Amino acid sequence: MTTLFEKNAGFPNTLFHYLNTHHDAEGIRQRLEAWFARFPAAGPERRDFINKFRAKDNRQYHGAFFELYCHELLLRQGFDVQTHPQTSSRKNSSPDFLVSKDQHPLFYFECTICTYSNQADGIRTNEQEIVDYVNRNVHSPDYELRLKFIEQTLRTPNKRKLRAIEHWLERHDAATVRHLWETQQRDQLPVFDWHDVPSGWRAEITVWPAMSRDNDIIAAISHLPTTLDVKGPVKENLIMKAKHYGNLKLPLVIAINNVTDFLPDEVETAELLLGSRRDNAAPLAERKKDGFWKPGSRRHQDIAAVLVANRIRSIDFVHKDDVCLWHQPPSGDDAARHEIEAHWQGPQFIPISDGDAWSVRRQPGTSVLDLLNLR
Repeated sequence: MTTLFEKNAGFPNTLFHYLNTHHDAEGIRQRLEAWFARFPAAGPERRDFINKFRAKDNRQYHGAFFELYCHELLLRQGFDVQTHPQTSSRKNSSPDFLVSKDQHPLFYFECTICTYSNQADGIRTNEQEIVDYVNRNVHSPDYELRLKFIEQTLRTPNKRKLRAIEHWLERHDAATVRHLWETQQRDQLPVFDWHDVPSGWRAEITVWPAMSRDNDIIAAISHLPTTLDVKGPVKENLIMKAKHYGNLKLPLVIAINNVTDFLPDEVETAELLLGSRRDNAAPLAERKKDGFWKPGSRRHQDIAAVLVANRIRSIDFVHKDDVCLWHQPPSGDDAARHEIEAHWQGPQFIPISDGDAWSVRRQPGTSVLDLLNLR
């Protein structure tokens, strides 16, 4: 068992199964196999990685994919990477990677994810397969479709009834649909009620006028607005990883991939890492002490940086570049931070100190799409 993808491998209704069986994913499979060929794990460790990548639990799959992604990102920047190195810590555990440059060890690197529960992840896999089915089997130059899921289960729905949408669309007048859209009468747009009783799935499929006649994608998911704050779970995950390995002789970089639909922007990321602002005009030196790092303190100062990735997923990572390295605030001994900063080629947020005040400078660097040769 030396490859990630094999016929009949894995479990149904999982993210791996979707990637392993869909013809449209052939290019992604080939790229991931090439990355895995450069992954240094061997013997039982390599088999264990494959088992996680094919796991029934989608969270294990997300974690294995992100570990492979980070390994390739490090290699493309000229780093040497060793998997699960021995450390001097008294705890019986080791980070994912030891990262070196020119035979000089620089830092340890740990990968983690922030995701849904496995049940929610399985539901979203079913949602995506329904949308993909509509895009493959329903064709119209005049319309787009927005799917709002009303009832969802972990059971696999019978999607064949969705073919009826195309005949249903033919009964409508494209000019009337566009008029309703342009005159803001969108509550009057036609709605197709799809209900697969045996599996318990139900969706309302609303007709929109086609926004681009060159777009082959007719269907997309319409999610309800949410006020979910993902900053708390991300910070809790970082704190757990920061405590996990005890005292290490080298600094630790934690890479976290948020694969939920609720993504913090740069302002929210700064708040969860550096502390929330006392007011909107406050300089960073006046932030509250509620971030992962506390400016002016030693809290988590052995964590040299956090690599923040948003929705880097195996099904669409070839189009995503929302990955940036955030360095810790000035702590008095910043030699390790400066060394990582000098070698890291991707985008970075770098703390700048000016006496008692400090700020953060964004250094654009090279996009991960270019580093990974995905353009």
